[in-house]
Amino acid sequence: MFVSKKAKITFTALTLLVLTGASINVFKSFQHNTQKLPLELEQERKFVKWIGRWKERFPQVGGDTFKMVDDGEIISSANPRYTFVDKNLDAVTAEIKRVAGDKYVVVAPDKLQYLNFRSYFTDSKEATSSYVYYFGASENRTTYGPIYECKKTVCYFDRPFFLTSTLFYLAEVKEKIDAKDPARCKSTGICVYELYLHEFDLAKNKRSTFLSSELLTDLRKIVSVMNDL
Repeated sequence: MFVSKKAKITFTALTLLVLTGASINVFKSFQHNTQKLPLELEQERKFVKWIGRWKERFPQVGGDTFKMVDDGEIISSANPRYTFVDKNLDAVTAEIKRVAGDKYVVVAPDKLQYLNFRSYFTDSKEATSSYVYYFGASENRTTYGPIYECKKTVCYFDRPFFLTSTLFYLAEVKEKIDAKDPARCKSTGICVYELYLHEFDLAKNKRSTFLSSELLTDLRKIVSVMNDL
């Protein structure tokens, strides 16, 4: 069977493109699995205090145990969950004043933004999800809506903390089904949980997610850490 020189070149080019794409995907996966928390974060007082609460009850948890597992945009066309309105400073100030003092609300250093990490739930045909609510004013607009959504029915949010007015961290715990013994959690109350730390860089519109060690424990111990605000 005769194969033209042009066809051979085209086939070779396509093969190289496929291999290049596969190599990029492997590199990105490797980068995610090896990239750790920023060193400067581990030296921040708020992070040290936060990780100290978890380490006190779960000694296996530490800053060096977190590895990046995901990243993406905070606001994008694929994530149209936000409402945008023209900035009204009086309305923003009134809203911040209304929520100030709420145990589940964290106000940003600029006093123009806040996070409500009380577990809000939404029901849809697909699943029940819980989310963290964001409200904030920028130079010319006010944005509000779910800044992070957990699409599992069993997930819990710890108190987030701002390092600057455009950079904050949100911890989340998700229950993981134990493939070796899926019924153990329900029968004994001892379950496998995963501890995540989400980084939100509002200035860059970027979210990075880090995963720590698995926790084999009962829910009461998890809740005791989160309630120690």
